[in-house]
Amino acid sequence: MVALTAIGTKAQDGGSFDSTEVSEFEPSADNDIRDVVIRDVIGYSVGGHQIVRFLNASGIKMYRITLDSLTDTSPTSGLDRATIRIGDANPAWGGVTPVGDTFGFVIRNVHSSSQHAVLIAGSLTDSIIENVVNYNPAISGVTFESGKENVRNVVVEDFINVGRVDETAK
Repeated sequence: MVALTAIGTKAQDGGSFDSTEVSEFEPSADNDIRDVVIRDVIGYSVGGHQIVRFLNASGIKMYRITLDSLTDTSPTSGLDRATIRIGDANPAWGGVTPVGDTFGFVIRNVHSSSQHAVLIAGSLTDSIIENVVNYNPAISGVTFESGKENVRNVVVEDFINVGRVDETAK
């Protein structure tokens, strides 16, 4: 549904109709994604991917990002892979983003029904994840897919795991 991406590929010209990127490939502060606020997202991904995705690579940084109020409405028949996905380890984009390139995130007030409430598949530092209600008891909530060594100074608090609400029982 929502994707903030800064991949920085040389394969296509930034800003062209053939590209999903707005900027050219230049790992500089001019191409960093910063100072973004996303609020009041409600829905799910029909393709079973993620509802909100944050992806930066190739030396382009992402920081001072706020995500406040996200409600995952995934049906039990097709859970999304993640309610929130941060980063990726794809070798085509340089693998896991270096520690320190993705920082300053405030993620709060999330209702998740996905396979992963918060999936950290890259690096993340100096951030807060709080007030998450996880309706999928099969998972722990925050998944460190790329390993905890790529996560530093991240506070996770007020996280609750509850059983899935069966809306068909009404």
